[in-house]
Amino acid sequence: MNETTKTCQLCGSSPLRRMEVPGANVLHFCSRCDLYQFGALVPNEAYESAYHAGYDRHRARKVRTARARLARIAALIDDRRGAIRMLEIGCSVGATLQAAEERGWEAHGVDVSRSAVAACTSRGLQATVVGACELPFDDGRFDVVCAWHVIEHVEEVRRTLREWTRVLRPGGLLVIETPDAECPKARRLGARYRKFWAPEHTYTFSRRSLEAFFREAGLEIEREPGIGALAPLTWTDRGYAAAQQLYHRLRRTLGLEKAFQLFARRPMSEAIASRRAA
Repeated sequence: MNETTKTCQLCGSSPLRRMEVPGANVLHFCSRCDLYQFGALVPNEAYESAYHAGYDRHRARKVRTARARLARIAALIDDRRGAIRMLEIGCSVGATLQAAEERGWEAHGVDVSRSAVAACTSRGLQATVVGACELPFDDGRFDVVCAWHVIEHVEEVRRTLREWTRVLRPGGLLVIETPDAECPKARRLGARYRKFWAPEHTYTFSRRSLEAFFREAGLEIEREPGIGALAPLTWTDRGYAAAQQLYHRLRRTLGLEKAFQLFARRPMSEAIASRRAA
């Protein structure tokens, strides 16, 4: 890696180290906070039908994985007292939206891909095309905002997190999954691990660096739940959820896991302060 004059977007350190992935991407690494940043932003057209083809082919498995993911979220937010409003950022072909509706949640999705949104609406799912960071929803509308492998694609992470937090009610959860900059294989191979450094990724975070961005946005980091609230699931899906947790725990132990999840809550104190001001 060669040093550059760029300044780290998180901690302000300079210089950064330039990492070029041949034929794929150029990122700039801050050794102080483990943040890879300044990747080239690709046009929205790059996420059209061909990008989501694999998601559609493996839809049944992805819906089952989504059920397991939502069971973990449900462990941190009580969905027994009425419908939970959930927004999925980057909803693709709607696997998570379908799993949420199966739980009795009110599910909305947004995506930059018109073909992905069309695939959702053709199945009767609520989805909207968005062009940039701004979301077409009122402040505090959702109990849960989730984004699976999206935050690494955005143009500017602070602005993005402000917008995602804006539509989250006080006490609501923001849940993400993203590639892990501390993945041992990526650390060892660097730019030679071309499959890891996707050309459309503008960032790659460590858990520490993304937690720092979350805290700047006023979010409180939650302890990661276990298997979660399995009650609405079939016995087959409960077994799948348990197996998934065991699989990922084993991969983390062996240093093979390439992504991490982060759970955070918009503080209830904001609602308390608002009521007092009124």
